[in-house]
Amino acid sequence: MLAGATQGLALFQLLLLFLGEGPGPASDAYFYIVAWIQVPWQIVLLGVVYPTWVRGAHVPNERAWLAVVPLLSAAAGVIASYLFARLSEPYPELWLHCVLMSSLGLISGALWAVVLRLAAENDPLWFAAVTLPANFAACVALVICQALPLPGRVTALLGAQVLGSAVYLVIVALRMHRIRSRTVSAPRHTESSAHRWFLAQSATAYGSNLFIQTQTATLPANALSSLGIVSRIVAGITAVVTNAILPRLVHRDTLSADPTYRFVLFVNVGAWATLPLALAAIVAANLQDSIAGYALLVIPWAVAANLNASMKRVAARFLPGRVAMFSIIPAVLIPAALSIANALGLLNLIVVIGALILMDLVPGVILSVVQRRFGIAISATLCAIVSLLLAQAILSPTPTF
Repeated sequence: MLAGATQGLALFQLLLLFLGEGPGPASDAYFYIVAWIQVPWQIVLLGVVYPTWVRGAHVPNERAWLAVVPLLSAAAGVIASYLFARLSEPYPELWLHCVLMSSLGLISGALWAVVLRLAAENDPLWFAAVTLPANFAACVALVICQALPLPGRVTALLGAQVLGSAVYLVIVALRMHRIRSRTVSAPRHTESSAHRWFLAQSATAYGSNLFIQTQTATLPANALSSLGIVSRIVAGITAVVTNAILPRLVHRDTLSADPTYRFVLFVNVGAWATLPLALAAIVAANLQDSIAGYALLVIPWAVAANLNASMKRVAARFLPGRVAMFSIIPAVLIPAALSIANALGLLNLIVVIGALILMDLVPGVILSVVQRRFGIAISATLCAIVSLLLAQAILSPTPTF
């Protein structure tokens, strides 16, 4: 319920942002820079520290890792703003949005560290609602500032997100402070190199995603906003069906991966049931040239994201850290292939989204095979192939709003 409310507010927030004049340079910058400020905590916290906590172990120099993440997120906001000004269309309010997004990165880096610690200890409610206050505050601010032009609405959105995240950080930090010391179960694997494998896996995955985002910035105007909308919907679905459930299924005291396998299978069955309905609705409503038609690609992307997250979480808990290499290799090869497509003039939004789907699908399928879950691997692969072929056949590569 918390995760669903959070993502519902996130979608309403996007509707309020684009209501009226639609996307523009300010919204393109928002999606691009926000992706950058998330990378430090995605790499270090989600990719390294949290899997190590799930194993019941600790990262060497853990306090230093946790302290540097908010600073790196703030710095990433500045770097991304500079890159956006060079790669795309700058606008007068960009410097203000840079300050606000860097502040948001600083606060978010600290907030995610606390909620992930609680989730690793089988207290995932705070994790499920991690962006709820920020999204609620943003919706209120956008309703109040609806008459402003797009840059003004982006300013209101970011200011509210900073305020909501700061308030939630204080509340969760107080909760964490009041928790008594808990007994930590012994890790299933004790190899000292596990956190290094997690770091390599996470850095290549999120670095590759940033590279793909940068490639998207070279496409026609509003491509980043279009990609941002689709990715936000996928992230919302993933947050509801994955992030809110996985911490209950896989944590430091988990003894069996069977419930996680059943959960992934359930998501696959739901995707196959939804795909023909989505296709029929898009064709019936004549949405092939609209960004709404890209709902067809939300289904395989959500399946791939769920598969990847679930199998990585199980691997982090039960398998040696070196299985991370199965995620590192695709994260290098797929962006390289996308660069070749760009050089050949074949790059469009469908190709970009296809590459992002493969970034989740390929490592998830490999880990499924490693864990001898062949049915899940085959189902997810076929779902992605069928959906991408249908999208290529019926959707416009440059959708309109």
